[in-house]
Amino acid sequence: ESITGLDFGSTPRAGTDALMLANQLIDAGIHKNILVVASDMEFAAIGTEDQKASGHAACAYLLGENEENKGIAEIKYSRSFSTSMAETFTYKWKDIAYDPRFSRDAGFKNNIAETLDILFSKDTPAFATPVGIWDAVILNSQYARLAGGLFTKAGFSDTQFLKDTISKSSGNTGSANALLQLINTLENDRKTILLFDYFNGTNVIAIEGTGKKDSIKINNVFSSQTDIRSYQDYLKLRKPGDFNSAE
Repeated sequence: ESITGLDFGSTPRAGTDALMLANQLIDAGIHKNILVVASDMEFAAIGTEDQKASGHAACAYLLGENEENKGIAEIKYSRSFSTSMAETFTYKWKDIAYDPRFSRDAGFKNNIAETLDILFSKDTPAFATPVGIWDAVILNSQYARLAGGLFTKAGFSDTQFLKDTISKSSGNTGSANALLQLINTLENDRKTILLFDYFNGTNVIAIEGTGKKDSIKINNVFSSQTDIRSYQDYLKLRKPGDFNSAE
């Protein structure tokens, strides 16, 4: 009852938002240990299931300041780069979204370009090294494939981007998605990792793995004893709403 409890929501970046703040609170000496839990359940509207590759997932990270007994990785740097344009938002209880073609250019590509310019400028000493030192780069965004040219211009190569093997089995898991990608990358023995988590701005986290993997556990629960033939059947089994009502 005496601990600090903080909630983050309303954005797919909530997982990395919490991870960044937890790291900063520990660095500031305010707390010694912080548990970060990211969980997301997003149901596609009935009739639009094939248009939205969403999934459900949860993951947890334990952060601490123990120098003698380091965990699986160490956060070396974190920073957030917001954008002045919100691609999606709620107005009068309705979800509002711009044309995706506008969002990806005016929002995503502009923000990523500015983020890379600032990161690898002389004003950011933490990145005053060749981009080739990064064993893996994670870009968590629905527009990720459109940023290839921007990263190539900054000096990155295709081999630095680890193949996404999570989404094909679990779908896009919202606030947990970037953190699951990070776990997957650490499991693949990548030591120096640069994580970009985009939605209405970009969170950038630089991580260095320690080689310890005994603390990593991913449990995939995708099986069912019930023969589910459609997404509507699944929703009825989970009973998230009354699908016999007029609405």
